[in-house]
Amino acid sequence: MSEPFKIRLVTPDDVDAIAEHRARMFDEMGEVPPGAFEILRVKSRERLQDFLNRGEYIGWLAIPAQRPD
Repeated sequence: MSEPFKIRLVTPDDVDAIAEHRARMFDEMGEVPPGAFEILRVKSRERLQDFLNRGEYIGWLAIPAQRPD
């Protein structure tokens, strides 16, 4: 049986995790040139932070109910 989870809205505290996930996703698809991963991660973080602060980005995270951190 799978572990129960909660779904919650993204907050500004989640920006680092989202930027990392986004950069890894594109990297694993082969879309990131060698040496550009960190640039993509940092730029994604900056844009996400800006979009969240302006209310232009909405996201949800699925979090294990017993391990919310």
